[in-house]
Amino acid sequence: MRVVEDIVFPDSFHHEIIAMNNGTFIVVDENGKHTLFGEAYRIKEGKMEQICQNGSSVVLK
Repeated sequence: MRVVEDIVFPDSFHHEIIAMNNGTFIVVDENGKHTLFGEAYRIKEGKMEQICQNGSSVVLK
């Protein structure tokens, strides 16, 4: 079974999915801001795009 292709991509039509590699983490500050640090991908509507790379960060919420 191809987990990403057979399970994750179809689920991404109902939910936005953030896939993270080892060492990637999310910090939630006292104001509720979610910041992702490290390599990560957004999977949505059957498509995957890199949203952050190692050594970088991105605000999610």
